[in-house]
Amino acid sequence: MEGVPTVGEIRALLRDRRLLLLLALSAIGLGVFNGLSTWLEELLKPSGISEVQAGLVGGALIVGGIVGAVVVPLLSDRSRRRRPFLILCLAVAPFLCFPLTRAGGFGAMSAVAFGLGFFSMPSFALMLDMCAQVAGAERAGGATALLMLTGNAGGVALIALVPALKRPDGYGLSSGVMVGLLVLGALLSALMPETFPKTATAPAPLVNEP
Repeated sequence: MEGVPTVGEIRALLRDRRLLLLLALSAIGLGVFNGLSTWLEELLKPSGISEVQAGLVGGALIVGGIVGAVVVPLLSDRSRRRRPFLILCLAVAPFLCFPLTRAGGFGAMSAVAFGLGFFSMPSFALMLDMCAQVAGAERAGGATALLMLTGNAGGVALIALVPALKRPDGYGLSSGVMVGLLVLGALLSALMPETFPKTATAPAPLVNEP
């Protein structure tokens, strides 16, 4: 099938340390985002957030992600840099994930959720582009398929892990694991080199001698 990487392509792609970093970041970023959004109602319940309010907080998370997915890649394109924006998004995420899983009012939780979505979703868009740039035109389809596969696998794992780590006093351990994973993602992102293609310097025009 077109777009599905072969075993040989996968082996070749996995030899690239940059792609391995992106796969790890995808698993962490999408994993935490999916785990958080799936169990958001339960995580917010100790704060007195009702089911309807939790749905609105989840909506703020998605809206923030949509806005960020437009704004951040646009700024990245204009600056012709990917790495600083990826690091920024992943570095901010743990500081917003932590208060979202702790006590707080509806308004504060909605604002934090919007901010978390704003910085979380663009990171995956940046990773998709970086993945294609690392793999090259011929292998871009296979590389992005791997990125999405690992991201979805991370999401499945975190969705299962959050309730498995629940304790009698609540989801404190689950929240700590998610924040810890985001911190790890931020540290790993600092190892990722810049992938934005460098433009060749145009030759100076010839000047005819009089």
